[in-house]
Amino acid sequence: KKNGAWKQFFENGALKIEGNYVNDLLDGEIKYFNPKGKLTHEGVYRNNVRDSTWTFYESDGTVKLKMKYKNGVLINKDELEEFILIKDTLLREGQYNYQPE
Repeated sequence: KKNGAWKQFFENGALKIEGNYVNDLLDGEIKYFNPKGKLTHEGVYRNNVRDSTWTFYESDGTVKLKMKYKNGVLINKDELEEFILIKDTLLREGQYNYQPE
């Protein structure tokens, strides 16, 4: 069984995921990184389901979006839908420069 700190790496050796297991279940803080080592998003798992606030970052490190979960259920769905609509509009108008890492 997996217990304790856990890390996964990209082929280039850069850290990809850093988290924690308890009895084979993700439990506690978890962080995800891109191949260049920048934090892309972070959150909390409780018994292998998303819980608490998950934060997603732009490539420059600024906060892109916060998603709030309770026992695996997204509880700020309206905020997420508004974010998607705003980003779609900005993309169409050429005011948002999306640059995937």
